[in-house]
Order: sequence, then C-alpha cells, then structure tokens
Amino acid sequence: MLPFNEPSFISWLCDKRMKVAKAQRRGFDTITALIAWTIWEERNNRVFNQQQKTWVEVAKVMTAEAELWRLANAAMPELPLLTTEWRSQNLVGD
Repeated sequence: MLPFNEPSFISWLCDKRMKVAKAQRRGFDTITALIAWTIWEERNNRVFNQQQKTWVEVAKVMTAEAELWRLANAAMPELPLLTTEWRSQNLVGD
C-alpha cells in the first residue's frame, strides 16, 4: 500500500482512500496526516537543525503523537502499534 511508482503522493492518497470503507475514511485520513506530519517534522530537523533520529526514534515519536491525537478524539482508530503487546514484540516500544 506504499506509494511506489505513483506520479504523486496525492494521487496515491486519493486512490487508496477510495478503497477504504466510507466509515473508516476519517481514521485513514487522520493516520495519513499524522504520518505525513511526522515525516515532514523529521525532514525539517535534518535540513534546518542538522539533527536526525533513527527510524525507531521516529516511529516512537509517531506512536506518542498518535496516542495524543486519539486522546483528543481526532478520529484516530485504535492501532496495533499503540498496544503494549505489539510494542513488546517489536522494535517500537518503551
């Protein structure tokens, strides 16, 4: 589901969004915005501050931000990424 060989991110996004059930589109939009925002922030840190995080650190930041968005009722669906069980079995964790 990654945007490889697509003419643009927006064309990929529109195509994939239409394949998501209508009831789940708000959650899809929220997750997509969170991912894009996190990548943009990391890009800015690398370009303007000459600082960079590892992929694991970026994923941790994204996970923490997703939890804040979920608590703020930002249509963030419960993600396996946010569960303690998933974190204990994967690289992203406390």
